[in-house]
This record gives sequence, structure tokens and C-alpha cells, in this order.
Amino acid sequence: MADQLENLLLEQNFNIGSLKRVLVNFKKLAKANVTAPKVQGRLWTLDALWGACRNQHVKILQTTTPADQQTLPYFVDDHILEAEDTYQNTADLLQDTVSRLSLSPNDSSLTERSDDSAARDSNFHLSRLPRIALPKFSGKITDWENFRNMFESLVACNDTLSNTQKFHYLKTSVTGDAAIMISNLKIFEANYESAWQLLIEEYDDKQTLVYTHLHAFANLPIMKTENVNDLRKLRDAVASSLAALKNLERPVDTWDDLLVYITSQKFGPRTRNEWNLKRTKFAELPSYKNINEFLTTRIRGLSDLADSQKETRRFRDDRTRPSVNNVTAFKCVFCSGNHSVLKCDKFLSKTVAQRGDYARQNKLCLNCLRSGHFLQQCTSKSRCSHCRRSHHTLLHFANDTKTDVAEN
Repeated sequence: MADQLENLLLEQNFNIGSLKRVLVNFKKLAKANVTAPKVQGRLWTLDALWGACRNQHVKILQTTTPADQQTLPYFVDDHILEAEDTYQNTADLLQDTVSRLSLSPNDSSLTERSDDSAARDSNFHLSRLPRIALPKFSGKITDWENFRNMFESLVACNDTLSNTQKFHYLKTSVTGDAAIMISNLKIFEANYESAWQLLIEEYDDKQTLVYTHLHAFANLPIMKTENVNDLRKLRDAVASSLAALKNLERPVDTWDDLLVYITSQKFGPRTRNEWNLKRTKFAELPSYKNINEFLTTRIRGLSDLADSQKETRRFRDDRTRPSVNNVTAFKCVFCSGNHSVLKCDKFLSKTVAQRGDYARQNKLCLNCLRSGHFLQQCTSKSRCSHCRRSHHTLLHFANDTKTDVAEN
């Protein structure tokens, strides 16, 4: 089985490589050799190679197990989807070229327009628009509608895909409980309809969907803080639930009174006060549209206020932050170097007596060795590490611990 799978993958890699080389070789043709028959021939070759890729892909699917499909690079890197993109882009370019070459040479204006159109289309197709990612469904009931609609539009209703390919896409799109439901069905042509029907019977329950969305709406938590994020979460959660209920054909448009009441009960105290003032200005009972517009206006107002406060704080920080050019470097009072006197090698090389004499002569504080104040005014909490008295450690006499160095 392993040898058979390896041979199938090798053959598929050869098919995909040949498919990719069609466009590369076409671009190598000299302009004089680009004729309608030659381009049409390459288009037929391209179609044949793509057909071989699809047939080989079906064989690979039938040979592999779900575990293989989770680990093999062929599936993990979506080689077949990449090949499909290459086929579509190359086919479009070749078809445009055939159409352009088939035009009458006497119709110059039409030829010019076709040239421009072909160039634009070629650039468009070769730009490789991002691939639309298939939705994922884990079995969460509130996600079912979105998943079903997306999967049906992209895969289930795509007539160019075989049921085997559709089943492959379905298996890779479901996780969790939904994946367990169809895990025992192998990827075969006949099993796709059964797998899709199993999911529909389990999750496509209109009554359950309606109750789930109503529960999600009615049990929204009360706002804890009066900030933009909480207001936006409330507004968007309500709008999302109502959109889902409307898609389920529920008469949401007639629920204004209930919607306004439930939504307003989720407000924080300040927002509720603002809403009470606002609703008194309506001639009639407020509608859901009114309360939604109120939330949007309040979100915008608080967003502007938050941005303004951030700008004010930033301005204050910039104003008080010292500039690099304004920072005064330490100037050594002993040698005038760019360092503190405490790190001056020349000062440290002196004796304790010499350091004390220099400090007194230059009116330095004997406790911190800085200028501008004397010992009595020194605010430093540091003291001599040897005797804990009020003089600097560098001025400590080892043979005299009973008296301080004479004060300034």
C-alpha cells in the first residue's frame, strides 16, 4: 500500500510539474511564433494535463486514510489547489490570446482594444488573487448557518468538482464533534451526499437555531465599564443575533419594543442615564434603529475622547521627557572628565587624607562628594559603609572610627 501511494504521488508531482511548464514554455515563444493554431494546441495540452491531475487526485484520495491526509505534504500544502490555480490562470491567458489572434487584421481599432484588454486580463490573472479560504465548522450551532452558506456557495454547488473532491473539502472543513460524525465514512464518490446529509440533519434545525440566537441575545452581560470596547461588543452582539434571526425568517422588524427594552437593560449606569435623556426627545416609542444609532454615536464620541486623552498624555510626556541633547553628562570635579568623581581613577589613587583635603578646599559635600551644598543640607541617605557615620566611604580613616571627618 505504501509503495502504491508513493508511486501515485510521484506521478502526480510529474503531472503538476508538466502543468506548470505549459505557461513557462509559452512565454519563451518568439512573438512571430505565437499563432492561433499553436496557442490552441497548447490549450488542448493544458486541458489534458489538468484532467490527468484530477484523475490522479481521486486515486490518491481513495488510497490514503484520514490520518495520511492530515500529515502528507501533498494534502497539507494543498498541491491540488495550487495546480488548479495554475490551470485556471494559464487557461485564461491562452484563451485570451487565441481570441486576440482570431480577430480580423483589418479591424485595427478592435485589435487595439483587444490588445489592451488581453494585457489587462493577463496582468490580472497572473497577479494571483488571494485564495478564498474554506470555512471551518466545529459543531457550534451558532456557526452552522454561516458555514453551510459558505460551503454550499464554494463547494457544494460547484459543478466542476466531483463528489469525491467535495467530500475531501468537507472533511478538511469540519473539526470537533462535526468531524467525529463523518469520521467513519471513507472518501468515495457515493459517500459525499451521505456525509453532507448527516450534518444537515444534526445541525440544520431551525427551532434550535432560533432559540440559540435568542438565548445569546437575551443573556448578554450587563456592561461592567463605560468604555468603547464594551459598547461596541454590546452593539455588535445584538446586531449579529438579529441578523441571524432575520435570515431564519423571524419577524425581527416587529420586535422594536422588546429589542429596545432588552438592549437598554444591558447598559451601564452612565449610558442608561444618557439613553433615558435621549429617548424622552422622541415623539413616539423609540425603535431598535434609534437605540442602535444612539450606541453608534456614543461609541464615536467616546472614541474621540479616548484619542484626545491619549494625545494629551503623549504631549505631556514629550514635554517633560528630557531631550538627548539637553542631558548634562557627569562632570568630574577633580579631573573635568565625563564621569563622576566617585569613578575617577586619579581621585581614587589619592590617600584618604588627600581626598578629604581636596573635598574641603573645593567645598564638596563630605557625605556625597557633590558640589552645591554642604553636609548639613545633604539629602542623600547614604552613609559610610564602614562606620555608618555621615561621611563618604572614600573619606573614612581606618584608624579613626570614633569621630567623623570634620564638617564643611
